[in-house]
Amino acid sequence: SLKYPVPFEGNERQVELTGEAYFEVKKDHSRPFVVSAGDVNIKVMGTSFNCCAYPGGKNIETALVEGKIEISDSLSGHKTIMNPGELATFSKSENKIEIKKTNLGKYVAWKSGKLMFRDDPMDKVLEKLGRWYNVEFQVENSEMLGYIYSATFTGESLDQMLKMFALSAPIEYQMLSKKKLNDDSYEKQVIKLTTKQFKGK
Repeated sequence: SLKYPVPFEGNERQVELTGEAYFEVKKDHSRPFVVSAGDVNIKVMGTSFNCCAYPGGKNIETALVEGKIEISDSLSGHKTIMNPGELATFSKSENKIEIKKTNLGKYVAWKSGKLMFRDDPMDKVLEKLGRWYNVEFQVENSEMLGYIYSATFTGESLDQMLKMFALSAPIEYQMLSKKKLNDDSYEKQVIKLTTKQFKGK
């Protein structure tokens, strides 16, 4: 969700973000653009960047494509300038921001309808898949959360995606039956992941 005033007033163009969004901001030196994303504030003059700030996530991520931005956390107020090609990760548990150079492709691929993973651990993959397909994963063996994936998907169904993962790692999956709620709607689809059992002769 994106909250913003109509029209913008005062010396800033400020919006509030919950979730993930890609911004292309028009330059206006007299009124900088500010994104409030949970515990992080992003101040820009004119630039392109992606921000991922889901309430249940462990981190808030900001990937800068063009221009420059000033990023700060709301607790300490410490400000850091980011340059193109950098990723800022705010850890909610440690209350600190880490900035590093990275390949921005996987952070902006969703704009083109793609899911891209590059050396991502399974827990990160499942988090992204859960949001993309609006499902919940139950992991039987925490060991599988350490599996590393690199892949790009475009237009595949959830079932196709799960079959590909099962081929590339010792994983089996089962879609559990949905439970009907009191208002006649159904709860979110739950997918159970287990470690594949290999049978000898």
